[in-house]
This record gives sequence, C-alpha cells and structure tokens, in this order.
Amino acid sequence: MGKTYNCGCTVTSEPLPNGTEQAFVVGTDRAAWTNWSLSDGSWYGWESMGGVARSEISIWDVSDGGWVFSIVITGTGGNPWHRTRSTGGTWSPWSLPTCPEPDYNAPS
Repeated sequence: MGKTYNCGCTVTSEPLPNGTEQAFVVGTDRAAWTNWSLSDGSWYGWESMGGVARSEISIWDVSDGGWVFSIVITGTGGNPWHRTRSTGGTWSPWSLPTCPEPDYNAPS
C-alpha cells in the first residue's frame, strides 16, 4: 500500500460493513497511520493519525454494526491511548481510556 512502516509492527485492519476495510500501521516516525480501501478496490492513501507509539496498533470493536471502533497504542509513558472512529468516519482525539467509578452501593 506504499507506506514504509516500523518493521517491528504489522499492518492491522478492520473490515467495514460496506465491504471495504481500514488499515493501520505504526510508521517509521512512530506515529499511527491509516489508509482505507475504496469500493473499486483501490486505496485512498496513507494519512497520519499522530501519536507516538511504543507498540503495534490494536483494534477494540465498540458498536454500531462495525462502523464504530477504537484503535489503541501504548504511548511513550507506557499507558494505553486510544482514538475512536465515529459512524461518519471522523476520529476522536487521542485520550487515555477511562474506567467507570465503582458503584459501592451495588449489590455484591
């Protein structure tokens, strides 16, 4: 697909409901990069998603029939950072995953 990437990382992809796919890789600049296939089988072209990764990119499936999912990297401080794709294809900024506060009033 025409991108030089960190040889310690593999290309990760996510199939989309319309039969296309979105690919992700950590570039030689340590940033996350993405590319997506078009309906005619060609590829759009690589775009940087920023970040500084110390790991490969993982995908967390979130919801909405395959359109909404998150990519996750381990950042330079050892913490997991993620960006979430919306149904329309836009991406949230990089953020640390949040855990819900425990409900101490919940039955045990």
